Amino acid sequence: MAHCIYLSPEDVQRMAACDVYAVHCPDSNLNLRSGLMPVRKLLKAGVRVGLGSDIGAGNSLFMPDEVVRAIEISKVYAMLHPEDEPLHLSEAFYLATKGGGCFFGRTGSLEPGYAADFLVVDVPEHQRERHTGFPGDCHQYARGLAARGISLDTTD
Repeated sequence: MAHCIYLSPEDVQRMAACDVYAVHCPDSNLNLRSGLMPVRKLLKAGVRVGLGSDIGAGNSLFMPDEVVRAIEISKVYAMLHPEDEPLHLSEAFYLATKGGGCFFGRTGSLEPGYAADFLVVDVPEHQRERHTGFPGDCHQYARGLAARGISLDTTD
């Protein structure tokens, strides 16, 4: 179920009980001015959440941008709802990979037995000393022509 902006506590509990997946499309929510998804509330309730890009109202299919936007929106949401902590980078990265991928089965991870699509990013020589290898670096470098897509299927 996409967006999930206006949910009652009962709706959230029902989603968790029925194993409904919520898809957070942060760029779309901003462009539509429709509201802010309560991602932390959903996660606390046990609702599975994936990160998506609704290109109908968003402006990008580039998932690292959606990761950043999800974190930014969660910070704004936390200002309005102090009981809900903003997303951490590792959580947003998970939502963009395995969190959404598990809807389709064993995908979204580089673990044995999973299928995955990912980027291989060649960090420019002059910036390698700053490169930590953490997913946040992907946003910096993957926009360039040095990124190439790879598909991996280890399910066989």
